[in-house]
This record gives sequence, structure tokens and C-alpha cells, in this order.
Amino acid sequence: MKNVADSVVARILVIEDEKGVRDVVSTLLRLNGHEVQTAHDLPDACRILQSSPPDAIVSDLRLPSGDASELVRRQSAQRPVIVLSAIAGTASGASVARLGAFAVLPKPFSEDHLLETVEAALRSRR
Repeated sequence: MKNVADSVVARILVIEDEKGVRDVVSTLLRLNGHEVQTAHDLPDACRILQSSPPDAIVSDLRLPSGDASELVRRQSAQRPVIVLSAIAGTASGASVARLGAFAVLPKPFSEDHLLETVEAALRSRR
């Protein structure tokens, strides 16, 4: 795990329908100094995006309320979007990458790789 002093502190929205994964990602980001908001589906995420826009988004690709592709298309010009996917190597993973996702990480992911990707995404926008 990285030293908090080395991290770019930011507000991050985590969108994940699996509570266990959502808790792991949000806890990891909080322990590294980030302010984290969570959403369990796309409608919940849209409410958060309107009321308190984040600096970056970490989202599952497949959610009960739909695919995150549209979210990536709409948000990637404004903030980096990192997509987590059990099917990252497939056409769906490639599709969200073409739509502007900063990165598509496979599930399961290593905590260090997720943190490094989030930090790189935040640095790319500063």
C-alpha cells in the first residue's frame, strides 16, 4: 500500500452493485486519503454526480440497472473513469476503453494495481 503523503487526495465515486467489492474499494481509497462516495446502481450514481461531482469514478462494468458504457461516454471528458470488470478482456471491456475509460481493470484486481491506476488517473487530470 502506498503512503498517503504520496497520493493525490481527491473525491472519488465508487459504483458497484456487489456490496463486498464496493466496501473493499471504498475502504482502500479512504485509507489512502481519498473522500469516497458510493452508489449501488446507475440511478444512484447519477444523483451523486448531479449533487456532488467527483474528481474520478471507479465503476463496475455490469450493473443491475445497466451497462456502464453510457456513463463512460458521458463522464470521461469531465473526469477519469476506471472500469472494473470480470469480463475485461472481452469486447465489452474494449468497447468502454474506446468510449474513453481511463482503464479497464479485471476482477479480481490487486489493491496495489487499483491504487496505482487511480493515482495515475488523477495525475492525468491535474
